[in-house]
Amino acid sequence: MTGKARGLPVYDLLGGPVRDEIVFYATGPRPDVAKKKGFIGGKLPLKHGPGDGIEGLKENVRIFKEWREQLGDDFLLMYDCWMSLDLPYAMRLVSELKPYGLYWIEEPFMPDDYWSYGALAQLLPPTLLASGEHESTLHGFRMLLEVGKVNVIQPDITWVGGITPMIKISALAEAYGAYVIPHGSSVYGYHFIITRVNSPFAEYLVVSPDATEIVPQFSPLLLDEPVPENGKIRLSRKPGFGVELNRKLELVRIR
Repeated sequence: MTGKARGLPVYDLLGGPVRDEIVFYATGPRPDVAKKKGFIGGKLPLKHGPGDGIEGLKENVRIFKEWREQLGDDFLLMYDCWMSLDLPYAMRLVSELKPYGLYWIEEPFMPDDYWSYGALAQLLPPTLLASGEHESTLHGFRMLLEVGKVNVIQPDITWVGGITPMIKISALAEAYGAYVIPHGSSVYGYHFIITRVNSPFAEYLVVSPDATEIVPQFSPLLLDEPVPENGKIRLSRKPGFGVELNRKLELVRIR
């Protein structure tokens, strides 16, 4: 509201941009499409967990290895584990993936299992450890950074309470030398990211049914939502966040 009242984009209210545009990696099952469309990297869903045994682990490694061979060494590749692993499995998985350039492993454990994060962190370099999508308090992020030794924290701006908590989380992460790459980003996150030195790039969720098209993440809820072109977005000078709610959207009643 302040941005619209003053006729300024939100990023101006946060001190102004530190770069001209935002670059993105893409989350989805088709990193080959992401590379062709100009994204700097791709984050894959981990298909198999501890319940699938050693054969499942080998399949996870095979999938990653094949994508690396297809996409080359200059494309970031990550695995999203969605809190599904135990420490022994995660340790073996990252050890077997290291030769193939795993850029980061994301959320191998529940966000408050700080001790497993800390133990895994000792084995990872140069692979990074990412978490925080399912964390929502400044105190929890401090524990992830201090005890869990997480390198990339991923607060969701709509889940942690908005811009003000994001500023505090980012300052905390900077003190620990960690990146802030918000979950899901969205246009609300873009205005924050473009003002932070320790947010070098952003996530874009590929939501098209076959993961081959880059479409707005929140259509039809938002109007004028920016979409990456060649893996980048240059934010407009429109007041506020530069988008409007689609007030013509028909409400659906659930009976």
